[in-house]
Amino acid sequence: FARPVYVLEDQVTLYEILSEEEVRLGMDPLALQGENLLVNAGFEEVDATGKPVDWVAHNKEGGFATAGQAYGGSVAVASAGDRHSWSQVVPITPEQLYATGMWVRSEEDGKLARLQILWWDENHELINVSARLIFTDRQWRWVEMPASAPAEARFAEIYATAHNEDTVWIDEMCFAEGPTCQP
Repeated sequence: FARPVYVLEDQVTLYEILSEEEVRLGMDPLALQGENLLVNAGFEEVDATGKPVDWVAHNKEGGFATAGQAYGGSVAVASAGDRHSWSQVVPITPEQLYATGMWVRSEEDGKLARLQILWWDENHELINVSARLIFTDRQWRWVEMPASAPAEARFAEIYATAHNEDTVWIDEMCFAEGPTCQP
């Protein structure tokens, strides 16, 4: 018996072999997932200006881009490439496997979203980046990416963003210890 631990665009799947004990106990890969480390992961709590609290808005052209067309709840964020992106920094354990994920969609097929983790050391110096590009369409779709924290890393900055000049909607993000992440 095996459980999938990583799927790349429905083409490549890595499996982990289950022990007889895990099979007997009915181990579920989601049982290996830790608690979601992101605060306000669904962007539901907003301040007086409409900006989701606990998220840093990297908005170079105005507006906070929150919207009422969410996957879950009533708020999602729009990202228009590097003009509108969102991030949150969380402390992490070095050399630990993490996974990040999000629900994403776009108004037009073929737009690109990006799951991205910036790994920072104890002095808040950037030491590495983990990223995955995702083609989107008009339907909400869950995407995730596992990544191992570098030995020197002490913080992870999780980004919700579109790629290049594309615009995408993002909701219900997750960042957790383990090979998978579900909100």
